[in-house]
This record gives sequence, structure tokens and C-alpha cells, in this order.
Amino acid sequence: MIFDPTVIIDKLPEIGSGLLVTIILWVVGILGGVIAGFVIATARRFGGIVVNVVLGFFVELLRGTPFLIQIFLLYYGGPFVGLMLDPIPCGLIGLTVYAAAYYSEIFRGGFAASRPAMWKPPNASA
Repeated sequence: MIFDPTVIIDKLPEIGSGLLVTIILWVVGILGGVIAGFVIATARRFGGIVVNVVLGFFVELLRGTPFLIQIFLLYYGGPFVGLMLDPIPCGLIGLTVYAAAYYSEIFRGGFAASRPAMWKPPNASA
């Protein structure tokens, strides 16, 4: 078998469109994950003990399972519970939820590292 570069050259438009879809999904998924992660971390910080425990459980569950397993469960297991998704929205939702779990821990760690005095409003009379 001999390598034929014309096969790749003939398929460059499809490769380019696939690359564009991948980049768009990555950017939107990460931005959604950052926003959702900040909301989750803020809710864990200021929401009370019950909210912290419940969200902490789901964050650890999402961080503890491989991303590919989550995507398979969402895409193939979704119809069993009435969730019919096309591949692109399924990937976007899966990436956003997975990223949100990781970013929430990043933000939570940042919140935990700050002193309590930093959360109080500054004294404007100085």
C-alpha cells in the first residue's frame, strides 16, 4: 500500500469544515463552562451547607467519570429518559457540563484562598 496525498488534498474542504466545527464547539463549551463553573462555585460559597454538599456531590461525580463515558451516556442513554439530542448539541452540552465541574473547583479554590476580609466591602471613609 502506497501513501497517496491526493486523497487528503481532495478531502481538505471536509477536514476544514470539521476543524471549524470543533473550534466553535470548543470555544462555546469552554465559555459556557467558565460561566456555569463560576455560578456553581459562587453557589457553593454563599449558598449554605445543603447547597454546598449537593453541588459538591455532582461536581465530584462529573470530575470522577471520564468525559467519553459522559458523552456516551448523554447521547445513547438520553433517549431512554426522553432526551433526544443531535450529535452537535449533545457534544456542546457534555463539554459545557464537564468544563463547568472543573472550573467550579478552580473558582472554589480561589475563593477559599482569599481572606475573609477581602469579601467585606472596603471602607470608603479613608
